[in-house]
Amino acid sequence: SRYAPAQSKAFDSYLSDSIPVIRINTDDGHPIDSKTQYKTAGMTIENNNYYANCQNSYTKGEAMPIEVRGRGNSTWDVKDLKVSLKLKLPEKESLFGMDESRHWYLLANYYDVTHLRNKLAYDLSGTMGLYYTQSTWVALYLNGKKLGLYQLCEAVRIGEECVDIFDWE
Repeated sequence: SRYAPAQSKAFDSYLSDSIPVIRINTDDGHPIDSKTQYKTAGMTIENNNYYANCQNSYTKGEAMPIEVRGRGNSTWDVKDLKVSLKLKLPEKESLFGMDESRHWYLLANYYDVTHLRNKLAYDLSGTMGLYYTQSTWVALYLNGKKLGLYQLCEAVRIGEECVDIFDWE
């Protein structure tokens, strides 16, 4: 298996009560095995009380289409580690009240047992008035298997509406 074993029952209870849940089911029923090739899949989102007002196509209970592939480098080639994923939606959507986008990351934060480093850095930058990446924690299930705590965040991309940088060419 490419993914870490399930956490304790106490952690499972905490996830189901406090953290929103993302469920992804690949069309072929197999795990994500490539960082370059997208798989077609269906996704649903189960909001918790904090995000109760953040409705979109994925919170209506019926699986909506997405494409998903692996991303990152540090854990990708190590057997049995939880890996990060890239989601591509067919249309721009606001997930959990964040800005609309078609491109999202699910960060595994495998080497950070606290799951705080990225989130703290992102939120601190925003609090200081700097550019930052919006994110939230989610419990992720892939093909019915619980993968644990992930950080859903905007994908940083170059473009007029994203990171508008100078074109050196």
